[in-house]
Amino acid sequence: MTRAVKYILHIALVGIFLGCDTESNIEPRDTNFFVKYYGESGNQFGTEVKALIDGYIIVGSSDSSGVNSDIFVVRTDLQGNELWNNTFGRDANDVGQAIAETATGFVVVGNSENSLGNMDMLVLTIDASGTEMNRRVLGDPSFNDEAVEVIVTQSDNIMIAGASSNTAILPDGAGGTFDFYFPQLQSDLTPVPNWTGRYGFSGEDRAVSVRQKADGDFIFLGTTDKDQPEGSDKAQSNMILFQVTQQGLPNTSDVTFGTSENESASGVANTSDGGFLLVGSSVSENTSKIFLSRVRQDNSVVGNYVISTIKGRVSGESVYESQGGGYIVIGDVSTNTGTNIYMTRTTNEGAVLWERTFGNSGDNKAGGVLQLEDGSYIFTGSITLDNQSKICLIKTNVNGDLQPL
Repeated sequence: MTRAVKYILHIALVGIFLGCDTESNIEPRDTNFFVKYYGESGNQFGTEVKALIDGYIIVGSSDSSGVNSDIFVVRTDLQGNELWNNTFGRDANDVGQAIAETATGFVVVGNSENSLGNMDMLVLTIDASGTEMNRRVLGDPSFNDEAVEVIVTQSDNIMIAGASSNTAILPDGAGGTFDFYFPQLQSDLTPVPNWTGRYGFSGEDRAVSVRQKADGDFIFLGTTDKDQPEGSDKAQSNMILFQVTQQGLPNTSDVTFGTSENESASGVANTSDGGFLLVGSSVSENTSKIFLSRVRQDNSVVGNYVISTIKGRVSGESVYESQGGGYIVIGDVSTNTGTNIYMTRTTNEGAVLWERTFGNSGDNKAGGVLQLEDGSYIFTGSITLDNQSKICLIKTNVNGDLQPL
């Protein structure tokens, strides 16, 4: 039997808020639980959290200027207390997507609107105090070039997963709308020589996540609408896993994952046996469910799982292999009263052990989830407080219940 609990964070846990315009009044009033909020005036949205030796770092976006949005980065201590925050960007809208730790600080990737109204990839390096050290803009201003994730490679380079509408670069991509785009940079943000970083088919192909394998090659997860073989029971849109060598050559023996519904990819997590967990959503006209796949180190499929819940339309955003077996998944659940953050733990076969929702009657959005060494889970996202969205950092115990401080 599954256990379902909803946490009404706005009233039951953090009390009544007087406003959300300063740091002091977006801190939770109830300090008994690890429920933290970060932001300024306007709206802030959290997309990814990384655990550090001495705390956490979160990347997201902020529209506190009242004109355009900026990339927003928050650094905290182990108790979630804010140490600093900083905003980055250009003259128009900038959206923070992902962050990774480097030898000298952090690399941040986001998407930045250019003067033509298209999106460029924006890559920043910052030091441990949040001061910008370097930046690079990637892409052709006449096209949309969008980043989703970043990792630091075994050789200390920077690898980005994303998509580009400049499909004419690839002969097979000509006439499509987007191709997979995965630029690789050196630590000084100069491009790695002879690295093409593009792959795709004749339709829409978007990479959302990347990992480096033990042998040095890379695997990318994305969404594609490439044609399926005759007789396939897959729908038009599917999750796809493809491998790229250290020299940048795609292995065309890619693997697609899907059902008779349309699938879209969200993220990848490493497994203890050297394989990978893939998470996304299975969507039809009336329903949306979490879609999970587990693959071995050689990319062969262990199993595909559709997670069922009675809570509403659920999308999968982030996944992590849970200590003791099974998976922890975070996403969004939509109901008649809005959107809440959804969290579930499943067995190795995708059966739900328990599920939780976090939020209130507004629109709340899940970001990334991690499991810490003590077995607790921590995730980021955004929760609506007094008609403004604030970045949240929430820790639960192994059963998904709020973690006391």
